[in-house]
Amino acid sequence: MIIGESPLSRISRLADRDTGTYHDRIMRTLFILKDCFYDDMEYCIDKCYQAAQACQYRQPNHLEIERLAEFVWKADKRDGSLKPEPTTDHALIAEVSKNGNLKMLKDESKCHPDSISEMLEDFYPDEDPWLCIAKDIYDTEIKRKSEWQKMDLTKHEFLLPNPLKDSTSRKADNISEVRYWTYESDQLGKNWDIHAACILNLSKKVHLQCATYSGGKSIHALFKVKNYSKDYLEHFRERIFLLGGDPSTLKPQQFCRLPGGWRKDTNQPQAILYYG
Repeated sequence: MIIGESPLSRISRLADRDTGTYHDRIMRTLFILKDCFYDDMEYCIDKCYQAAQACQYRQPNHLEIERLAEFVWKADKRDGSLKPEPTTDHALIAEVSKNGNLKMLKDESKCHPDSISEMLEDFYPDEDPWLCIAKDIYDTEIKRKSEWQKMDLTKHEFLLPNPLKDSTSRKADNISEVRYWTYESDQLGKNWDIHAACILNLSKKVHLQCATYSGGKSIHALFKVKNYSKDYLEHFRERIFLLGGDPSTLKPQQFCRLPGGWRKDTNQPQAILYYG
């Protein structure tokens, strides 16, 4: 399964150049679409149906795809045989890297707030949503923004950037709104200029809210995807994959590194490198 292209072109090639059954191929694409557009299964079904129409040997059935989508949406985890692997375009990364570096990323930044509390106000203005801010990946504590703002969060590590419906869980079905996507790549090594160049390139397409040093081997870039069309974001997502982005960070329920927090295992600050 090739991720470095749109689902429409991808499925049109499934008959001749991919592996697995027809149903497996449809489900692979549904799993990919689900990661980004969990809250709109009908949109994903329609996109999958349009793409499947390009298959010459098999006429798609809309009801069949609906049933496969229902299975995919209920699945807690992907079957390993269906899990797609991203295709990174190293030539594109090399070209992009000629036009950006860490200094440029920092130079384009606005002054970031003095506290995490002020930052939360910028991220979620004029509202008091349910948020999960965690000390570790197993932490499921959920509070209102106003409650978190009263706390010292400088030793917390993670932020679930998308607001939640209530305090019951941080699962995908409790996400109230997909507001942010995270670009993060472990493929680029510790060449911070390359990381920064890829982030700057993506920022030309979608508003970059913040870029945070992970305290390890990557930078977490938070893009505000609210108010962009799904078709536009589909192309943006493909660009993320081509630039080495980790598909798991696009899931609506996925943590990102808390800007201004602290990474305990490396004893490193999660410094803010860019603020938009």
